[in-house]
Amino acid sequence: MNNVDLLFEGFKEAIKRGRVPCQVMTEPYSLNNSAARMGINYEKQIGIYLTNNQLGHGDAYIYANGQEVVAVILHDVTNTFLTVQSMFKKLYGVSYKSIRQLSGSSYLFVF
Repeated sequence: MNNVDLLFEGFKEAIKRGRVPCQVMTEPYSLNNSAARMGINYEKQIGIYLTNNQLGHGDAYIYANGQEVVAVILHDVTNTFLTVQSMFKKLYGVSYKSIRQLSGSSYLFVF
C-alpha cells in the first residue's frame, strides 16, 4: 500500500472511531495555494474538513505527488496530539521527516 492510501486509511479509521462529521475534497496543484507559496511541490491536494472532533486537530490538507505524500498541514493541533506524533515520528501510521509550526496551532508535517 502506498503512503497516500495508508495515511488516508488512518484518517478514515480515526474519523470513523470518533464519529466525526467530515467532508473530503481533492484539488489539483494551484500556485495560489498556501502550500505552493511555501515551496511544497505537489500534484494534488486532499482537504479533510472536520467539525467538532476529539482527534486532536482540525482540518487537514494532504499534499501528494502520485501515490506519495509530500506534506500534511493540520490546523488547531492540540499539545497532546503533537506530543504523541513527535514520540513516534508517525502521522496516522506514516513516518514523516519533520514538523514545523506555521502559525498559532497550525503545523506542517514533511514526508
